[in-house]
Amino acid sequence: MPPALAAGTTALALLTSISAFPAYSQNTSIAFIIGGGWVTGAYYPVAGAVCQRFEAVQPDGERCAIAPSHGSIENIEDLRSGGELMGMAQSDWVFHAYHGTSIFEEAGAFEDLRSIAALQAEPVTVMVRADLGVDSFEGLKGRKINIGEPGSGTRATWDVIADALDWSEEDQAAATEYGATEAFVSFCSGNIDAFFWLVGQPSELTNEAIRSCGAKLLSVEGEEIDELIEDNSYFRKTVIPAGTYPGQESDIVSFGVGAVLVTRADAPESLIHDLVSAIAGDIDAFAAYHPTLQGLTPQTMAGDGLSAPLHPGAERAYEELGVKW
Repeated sequence: MPPALAAGTTALALLTSISAFPAYSQNTSIAFIIGGGWVTGAYYPVAGAVCQRFEAVQPDGERCAIAPSHGSIENIEDLRSGGELMGMAQSDWVFHAYHGTSIFEEAGAFEDLRSIAALQAEPVTVMVRADLGVDSFEGLKGRKINIGEPGSGTRATWDVIADALDWSEEDQAAATEYGATEAFVSFCSGNIDAFFWLVGQPSELTNEAIRSCGAKLLSVEGEEIDELIEDNSYFRKTVIPAGTYPGQESDIVSFGVGAVLVTRADAPESLIHDLVSAIAGDIDAFAAYHPTLQGLTPQTMAGDGLSAPLHPGAERAYEELGVKW
């Protein structure tokens, strides 16, 4: 099968496998909607795991659903405008939204933004075609690299990194702005050289690109990256351990953020309490829904890189579970 056709088939299969999660257009009798992300990324299935844990403990059959989106920025803006009641977002953009800084400076501080739970870590993940001989992130300058859709957390983080590295517009002139699925197909078809995104590990799309499309992972490190981490508390150094993906013989050093489930201050306290109790009260059952959730604990949920205050309903649930933060 030609690479482009194989890539399209794989992307379709991934979409089909995720369709078991309830989409808001398929169910009108729901308690709340979570703004997810790309359906081939981690946000959408992790939001699905949140819904499944919530529904598993509802005696009256209450449901929740997931709305696909471009990711963090769109989900936060939707919360601010009174749309979906919850959303998935990167910890860095939660910080900037709450404080009204960076790309949220014009809109002002979103003081009613509240955290529910810190979920999976999201390393900056960079794949490049192995046959290009590129061995460092700096070697991507001027190449065809996908930097993410406008409005996504991935794209906004790319802009921060490019600024820290002092890359000019000319250095990025060949960059593309695809969503994850389109970027995957374009990469496997040989139309782009590299693929940048923030995603929980392991990632099925990353695995497929390495296994079937001749991709390899690049580390993202250096003095400028160290300074970026030091200056921003929501960033942390991360490692994708050797053996995570086919043929990966060494650790991949990177940095990243955390994925956070967020809501507004006006969300019903009882609803948020019940949701957190359903997740943190049986953390093993929740973590079993998706591989990026492995290692999650109630303690990390309540205090691992949260950039906005906890919702009172979440606080009460964590306190009842004996969690301190």
